[in-house]
Amino acid sequence: MADQTTPTRPWVDLSKVGLRALHTKDGQGRHLVMLAPLNPDEDVSVSKARIEGFRDRLANAVRKLADNGLQGNLYKDHLFVLTGESLRSFRGIYSTLKTAFPEASLNDDVPVHLISLPRYVQFRAAEASQEQESGTA
Repeated sequence: MADQTTPTRPWVDLSKVGLRALHTKDGQGRHLVMLAPLNPDEDVSVSKARIEGFRDRLANAVRKLADNGLQGNLYKDHLFVLTGESLRSFRGIYSTLKTAFPEASLNDDVPVHLISLPRYVQFRAAEASQEQESGTA
């Protein structure tokens, strides 16, 4: 549970499959969800193997929801990006991810910086900066 000053919202929990879903819009305003490792410090080879293991699930979900404009692409060999109109709302995101990952659940209290891709990048950069300043990096 987040502290009272940290904005939170309901979000999809993919921790059972070692992933996190990060939402943003691209330069054309299209909504996208990036599937990234739950552990951001995980070795890229482990992340790549995980995404490869889920490739059929993701392809089937994209095929099943293609009529709704859903598309999916591998990014940097270890991340997967979904785009489409169904990702405009939380309900659409949850439904889409639940199609690919039946073990996905709902977490009612996720800090926004762990949901929004730009905020997550800022958060990770701040963490790295703090670690460098304190000498724990």
